[in-house]
Amino acid sequence: MLDKNKVRIGFIYIVIFFFSISLKAKSTPDSLKKVSLVQKDSILVDTYFNLFKYYFKKEHQPDSMLKYAQLSYSISEKNQLKGRLVKSKRGVVLSYMELQQVDIAKKNLNEGLDLAKKYNNVSEIVEMNNLFGFIYGKENELDKSAYYYLNSAKEYEKIKDYPNLAFTYKNVIVIFTLLDQFPKILRYTNKTLELLPKINQKENPEIVSGIYSSAAQHYLYVGEKKNKKSLIDSSLIFADSCLKVALRFDIKQGLSDAYYILALDLLKRKEYKKSESYFYKALEDRSNIMERAVFNIYSSLVNLKIKKEEYSEAKLFIDTCKSLPISKELDGPLMIAELEYYLYKGIGDSAKALIAHENLMKETKIILENAQNKLINDLETKYQSELKEEKIAKLNQQQEIDRLQIRSLFGFAGVTILAIIVIIFFYRQSTIKSKLKVIETEQRLNRARMDPHFFFNALSSLQGLVNDDKRKKEASDYVSNFSKIMRQSLESTYIETLSIEDEIDFLKNYLELQKLRTGNKFNYNFVYDKDLEINELLIPSMILQPFIENSIEHGFVNKEQGGFITIGFATKENNIVVSIVDNGIGLGSNTKNKNHTSRAIQIIKDRLYLLNQKHKTNATFVVEENLSGGTKVEIVLPILN
Repeated sequence: MLDKNKVRIGFIYIVIFFFSISLKAKSTPDSLKKVSLVQKDSILVDTYFNLFKYYFKKEHQPDSMLKYAQLSYSISEKNQLKGRLVKSKRGVVLSYMELQQVDIAKKNLNEGLDLAKKYNNVSEIVEMNNLFGFIYGKENELDKSAYYYLNSAKEYEKIKDYPNLAFTYKNVIVIFTLLDQFPKILRYTNKTLELLPKINQKENPEIVSGIYSSAAQHYLYVGEKKNKKSLIDSSLIFADSCLKVALRFDIKQGLSDAYYILALDLLKRKEYKKSESYFYKALEDRSNIMERAVFNIYSSLVNLKIKKEEYSEAKLFIDTCKSLPISKELDGPLMIAELEYYLYKGIGDSAKALIAHENLMKETKIILENAQNKLINDLETKYQSELKEEKIAKLNQQQEIDRLQIRSLFGFAGVTILAIIVIIFFYRQSTIKSKLKVIETEQRLNRARMDPHFFFNALSSLQGLVNDDKRKKEASDYVSNFSKIMRQSLESTYIETLSIEDEIDFLKNYLELQKLRTGNKFNYNFVYDKDLEINELLIPSMILQPFIENSIEHGFVNKEQGGFITIGFATKENNIVVSIVDNGIGLGSNTKNKNHTSRAIQIIKDRLYLLNQKHKTNATFVVEENLSGGTKVEIVLPILN
């Protein structure tokens, strides 16, 4: 009888063991709780951890998650179950994150990372780094977030875990997207695409679909921001690849992403009917799509309806956006206010458009104030922590002094020091902001002083083209280029610096416009070393255009054909040297040219003076006769971060 009981008990333990450690177990929480009553040590830890996972993935109950994660951890610690100890600590971290107790989550996460390093548990080191990346990302500390995600990527590269490496790269791409660092967005998108041959599509279809989806979204984003058709075309190819994989393996999120990107392209092409059908396709299985994706799709439908002047339907979609919980998080309120502004502006209801605009400004202000409050709270927390440590140290050294007296003394000193720090902080912030505001305003005014002359010439030329029946096609091209120039020059009012690459794009549009206007009386060329990082190096916006305009309007005044301008970029002794050389009439033979050049020189002098004041640099320029005829301008600018 005794032997039969042993066999029966042994069989029960074997069943329980396989039941509890199965990662795909379909256990109910009640059955797991029942078997936990007869389990011990490692088996019991696994059961508690499975209960944690159940409440995390199925029921989403943070309190229950924390309860079973802590039980799993305490038993692992008691019995020195190293692997399970680290895993359980990660469960505790996730539970506190779900409970919105971020500081406690960070404390446990640091402890978990130390344990993982102590036991050389590579997989858990990576998991902990990813959690740090996620937490700092949510707190908008993007540099720290990127640091931890890239640490994870290094570990995944070592162990050749390519699916997880691809997933981590996608997180890094999101960070660089938030920072608008276009070269890094493309770099890590391409690194992710390079992993495709190393990933088994049948085993990881969601990862493969996600890689194509991420590439499509980010190529489209950069392509539209940089106005590069080649990137937009590549985006559509990736969207099509994503769609094929998602259809083959029935991946709902992949299908939604692909249809959404294709719909955006159709919307841009004004194929409204087809675009709308693709937006609806993207929403077909809404329950299996991330909430943020749903919000973005409905937001795009609002834009589509506004373009079609179907304002009542646009209003319904805005109401749908408002009903989503994410509309109240992050930039959700801002996006809602912006959608309402364009809706009421389209309807012609100026009163409601004004209210929507005020809401937009209000939400922007709230975000700014929250950021400021966070800074102040961080300073205060750090200060109080240091003060507390100092107080404890002095109490230990001077036990003979009355405790109450010391507490009062430190309390008074703490309040005084805190008050001084706060006053100094706000005074310095106010002074710095005032100085920067003055400099920024003056720079904008100087840029604005350049623009009217250019716009007057452009509009005059446009009038001449429109009145000439034979040149109406040219007029259409002229209007298109002029709209780009106007947008870029208006944007420059708010942007102090931009990359050399962006400046070249602007100048090419401007020069093509002038060539069209003047009947191709001149040509131009841009010269720079192939190793020059034109997408990284920054120069002041609209700093070159006045000199180029002078060459066209005055240097080539006597030329019907054969004018030429060379614009060169180089680096020398930690400076950027820009040269503008034309083969025009030079400085000495045209009084109007001299007067115009003097005005341009004074404006540039003012701007460079302000630049030097702000950045403590020594930017200069020289205008002189070119030895071979014409005019040469050389501008020396600092390399700005």
